[in-house]
Amino acid sequence: MTKKKNGKGCLIVIGLIFILSIIGNLISKPQNEIYADASLKYRLSEYKEALELINEIIERDSTNTEYYELRGKILYELQDTLHSEEDFKRTLTFAKTDSVKNIRIKELINWDIQHDQKEKAKELLKEEVKLYKNDSIKHIEIMEYAAEKYLVIGDTLETIHLYRQLSNEYKKIGRFNNRIGILYSIMHKNKNALAEFKKAVKAEPNNDLFLYNLGISYLNLLNKRKAKLYFKKSMELGNEEACREYRELTAKTRYYQRTKCCDGTTSSASGRGACSHHSGVCGIVNIPYKVYTIECN
Repeated sequence: MTKKKNGKGCLIVIGLIFILSIIGNLISKPQNEIYADASLKYRLSEYKEALELINEIIERDSTNTEYYELRGKILYELQDTLHSEEDFKRTLTFAKTDSVKNIRIKELINWDIQHDQKEKAKELLKEEVKLYKNDSIKHIEIMEYAAEKYLVIGDTLETIHLYRQLSNEYKKIGRFNNRIGILYSIMHKNKNALAEFKKAVKAEPNNDLFLYNLGISYLNLLNKRKAKLYFKKSMELGNEEACREYRELTAKTRYYQRTKCCDGTTSSASGRGACSHHSGVCGIVNIPYKVYTIECN
């Protein structure tokens, strides 16, 4: 009888130790490790397991924006779009500072673009440009970020609109007008592009890139005289592309003569016998060649 009781006692003790060890592991495991496990499960497409893990740490900390973002992505993959949207909204609701909002919004924008959710990405971009109103450097950064993302989405006009806002607000910075000019050039709106490149050069008259782009803009409008002027200025500031353009525009055209045969070919020989095997001589043709006065690297 004593042996049986001791056996049962041992089993009970072992069972308690086992249960306590499980509880201890659950309690002692840090939230960041559980989050890492949930993220891994998500990347491995093990969505149900990932959901269980993320739910566990949201119970511990119900205000962490990262947790809701991950759960929103998991729920989306599980086709629970309603609760997925709710979690994405919570992600921004619990973000108390502009820096946290900036991180979360950018994550969601990239996620929306990857999933071809362009309209949702645009809505988030509207929230993004509201950040850092009292910090000009960071505000410029997020405005430029938003402009680039609109371009990725395919909304060129909104990109131009944001750069226009920046150019109006920061008149001494030429890159905003320069970027608008490039976009207009791509759209073949050469006069609009010219106006923007002029503004960029006015803001920063010694910027070799802006001068070069202004030269190209004049060249697109067939104004070679003005194009040469700005290519020269850009070249003098070290722009190699400008040097090559200026080299072409300032090249001298010279000619050498060849005998024109009656069958359409030419010959370097002269006299009546020059085209004896080509139906005879039918005249002289002037062949142009260029003489360059500028050397570029």
